[in-house]
Amino acid sequence: MGAAGEAFPGWAATPAGQRAALVHAIADGIEQRTEELAQVETLDNGALLRSHRRSVMPRVARNFRFFAGWLGELDDGGMEIAGHREQVCWHPAGFTAVITPWNEPLMLVTWRIAPALAAENTVVATPPEWAPLTASLLADITCHSGLPDGVFNVVQGLGSEAGAALAGHPDVARVAFAGSAATGRAVAVAAGAKLTPVSLDLGGKSPLRAGTVWVSCFVVRDLRAPFGGAGQSGIGRASGTWSVDFSSDVKNTVFAPGEWQTGG
Repeated sequence: MGAAGEAFPGWAATPAGQRAALVHAIADGIEQRTEELAQVETLDNGALLRSHRRSVMPRVARNFRFFAGWLGELDDGGMEIAGHREQVCWHPAGFTAVITPWNEPLMLVTWRIAPALAAENTVVATPPEWAPLTASLLADITCHSGLPDGVFNVVQGLGSEAGAALAGHPDVARVAFAGSAATGRAVAVAAGAKLTPVSLDLGGKSPLRAGTVWVSCFVVRDLRAPFGGAGQSGIGRASGTWSVDFSSDVKNTVFAPGEWQTGG
């Protein structure tokens, strides 16, 4: 955890283009080791090897490529109000903790890691104790990709010990978690937060408390669109700018042209 804190100032000062290139390099490393990652993940969690080969590991690489490219898609707003100009900035939050479950350990963890790294945060990930191996392989890939020491870190251990210590660490700025409702409540307590229901009104349908609704399809996911749960299924949204917002302290700066002005 100390390594993540020490690496943060340097990573936060890394120019966006260089940062994006390093995140793309991680995607390259994943693609080069797809077969190894697929086999290890199958041995570790029992999911189908062909699924890991054909869809899961390619998607893991795409997670990094998408957020490396998304840095160029962020819009500062370019807004004007009463003759003043407004500019939105995304400042890195700091040290981000990522805790994920066993069913899709590598893909789920990279949904959180990729945007956090792109948004200038350092990351400490605690993989599930039942399927921990690909997280360590990812750490090896990031090292060979040229990511500076301490920017991405893996802490292995039981969730009740390593995960709780990570979520409750005073230096953690953000906690990203996916898993059971019971564990989510424990993480929230450790982090000093609380779960808040989110409602979604779908107009002509009766109101559904859901983050995603699939109609005549299933598990269709676009990284540009928001993704997340509601109620006991979670709070907040991931993907696109939502992920960058989560990993950042978003600031709006208002500029007055010429001399001091009031109003707006």
